[in-house]
Amino acid sequence: MLVKELDAIYENAWSAHRLEKEGSMWHYTKADVFEKVIHSGTLWLSDVTSQNTGHDELSYFQKEILTPLLGVKSIPLVVRPILRDVFDQFTEGGPLFVATLSFCKLEDDMAMWKDYGEQGRGVAIEFDVGQAGDGPGWEPVENDRGGAVLETIVYEPQAQKRSTESLIDGAIQLGRRRGIGNRDQRQFWLCVTMQLIWCAIRSKEPTEANRRQAEIRAVHASSLKGDGATDKIDGTDASGRRHVCRKLPKDAIRCITIGPESSLKPEYVREVLGALPAEIRRSRVDMR
Repeated sequence: MLVKELDAIYENAWSAHRLEKEGSMWHYTKADVFEKVIHSGTLWLSDVTSQNTGHDELSYFQKEILTPLLGVKSIPLVVRPILRDVFDQFTEGGPLFVATLSFCKLEDDMAMWKDYGEQGRGVAIEFDVGQAGDGPGWEPVENDRGGAVLETIVYEPQAQKRSTESLIDGAIQLGRRRGIGNRDQRQFWLCVTMQLIWCAIRSKEPTEANRRQAEIRAVHASSLKGDGATDKIDGTDASGRRHVCRKLPKDAIRCITIGPESSLKPEYVREVLGALPAEIRRSRVDMR
C-alpha cells in the first residue's frame, strides 16, 4: 500500500511534465543496429550507470538538487545516510538496475547524425509518441519481467527542484500520517529513495548538447538482488554495457530516414522492414 501511495505522490510531483502523447520522436543509430532492431523486434535499453554521461547525470542531481533539499527538509537524521548510501551504491552497480533509451525531437539534424547516426552513415527511426507511449509500458520480452515507460526529461533546474521537493514533502507527510516509527523508517525511506532515483533519471544538466540528444526516455527499473529481484540482465554490448531488451512497439514506427552519407538503398530498407508500413526517406542534410 505504501508503495502505491508513494507512486501517487511521485506522479503528482511530476504532473506538470507528463508526456504529451502526440507528435514524433527520433532515435539515431547505426545501420547494423537498425537491422538488428527490426529483425529481433526489440529495442535495447542500456544500464544508465555505464552510459557515457550516466555518472555525470547522477552527480549533477545529487549535488545541485538533492543535497540542498536534504539540508532544509525535516527528514529524520537516522535516514539521511541511507539516502546518500543508496545513491552511491546505485552508481557503483548496486541492487537497483535502471536501463534507458533516449529519443530526441530533432528531425534530420546534422549534429545528431554526427554524434549518434554513425557520422551520417546510419539511420534515424521516427516513432509516433502517442503509439509508443500507449498503455502501462512497453512489453517485456518474457512475461515475468516488467516493461518500460516513456518519460519526459526536464532540463530547468527550478522545475527539477520543485518536483523533487514536492516528492520529499509528500513522503514526509505520508510518513507522519501513517505513523512510521523508528523501526520502520529505514524501509520506508528506502522506498522513497527509489522514487528519488527516478527523479534523477529525469533531471539532466541543462547543456545544449544534452537538450539536443534527449528529450524523452524509455526507462526500465528493477531489483537485481535479494528476495525482491524482479529482473535479469539480457546481456552486454560490445563496450560492456549491461542491457535489457524490450519488445519494439512496431506500430509506432512512422519513418526510417537514411543518413546523408549512407550507402543503404531504399529498396533494401524496405526489405528489412518487411510488412511494417513505415515511410522511407533519404536525409537532406549536407554533411560537408
